[in-house]
Amino acid sequence: MMATGGSSAQDDRRVVLLGKIGAGKSSLANRLLGGKAFKKEEAGLCVRRQGEHAGRKLTVVDTPGWDRVSVQRTPEHIKQEIIRSTSLCLPGPHALLLVLPISMDGDPPSANEMKSASHHVELLSPRAWRHTMVLFVCKDEMEKSVIDRHVQGAKKLTDKCEGRFFILERDNEVSHLLQKIEDIVEQNCGDFLIPQVYYEVFEKRMPSGIVEQSKMYERREEELKEKYKEKLQKMEAERDKALRRRGSFELLPPTMSDTSKIQHQDSEIEKIELQPLKQGYHEEFVTIPRYYIKMLMVIMAAVVGAFVGAIGGADKGALGSCTGMASGFLIGLLMGLLVIGVTKLVKGNTSLTLVFGGTDQNPQEKMQGPRDGSHSPKTCKKEKEQ
Repeated sequence: MMATGGSSAQDDRRVVLLGKIGAGKSSLANRLLGGKAFKKEEAGLCVRRQGEHAGRKLTVVDTPGWDRVSVQRTPEHIKQEIIRSTSLCLPGPHALLLVLPISMDGDPPSANEMKSASHHVELLSPRAWRHTMVLFVCKDEMEKSVIDRHVQGAKKLTDKCEGRFFILERDNEVSHLLQKIEDIVEQNCGDFLIPQVYYEVFEKRMPSGIVEQSKMYERREEELKEKYKEKLQKMEAERDKALRRRGSFELLPPTMSDTSKIQHQDSEIEKIELQPLKQGYHEEFVTIPRYYIKMLMVIMAAVVGAFVGAIGGADKGALGSCTGMASGFLIGLLMGLLVIGVTKLVKGNTSLTLVFGGTDQNPQEKMQGPRDGSHSPKTCKKEKEQ
């Protein structure tokens, strides 16, 4: 099944903040919205606030902090609040920011902290990683070596996020952070994370053919990513081997040819293989709401007809009201089906008109070309090439 939902308005972004107790999520939320809308974790509950940043509408959901050592030690009501967070910014968040604090006297995150963070993110859904970015927040002025140690210690998390992370050191870098969020939205073709409770409903009601095809697209995309990583590793190994043959063990910068090869392979796989697949399952998912909207229109027409019929028959008592309701329901149902049928017929006629290019020329004559024996530009081009 598709991992995400359809794109939303370009000027609206929805973000959920995740992290352990004391990670600094509330302070980060205030920096994003430019005020003091958030207080420190309010009694273990999710808090949603809306605002603007640089003219863009922004919805931020702050979640209660989890236990840094193990998901089992986090209270059950905190887990439920974390799960509920995606439902507070419907139809779903565009980005999940996993906040990891960095301080001068703090050690890099331990293996248990990384496991705990991973398990808590997956409370939302395994699909959540596609929309997640690790955010390192510096509480003080940091040396580069300290930041590098923290980034390296969280490598397993950044790998799950497909290498996405951002280091926030100063307030004036918030605009850059929002641009990184835009990059996540673009990578996901404008999609957002559907809350798990709605995702399961869609999965049950969606036709099995679409579900299987969507899963096939996702598997194929993962295979292509693995293939791409293998190609990069192979190129790096060949380059190291060539350096050893020269007898030089210095760390040399990549040559222009190496860089062009990597960029060429990146663009080829992304544009030719990955993008069509993403677009394919994105289009499959877009058909789902269209399928249910038609049914909803018919049902709404029937309900309105029943309501009008009940009011019209109320003068004749309860029996008249019931009879009017039944009659109105049937009439509304038939009218809804009729409107859908007429719409399909009009669309079909429009498609035929577009295919044959209008009525100004016979379709058969248009396919045969001009009668005076002259050639079209495309035909002349092909003859010149031959």
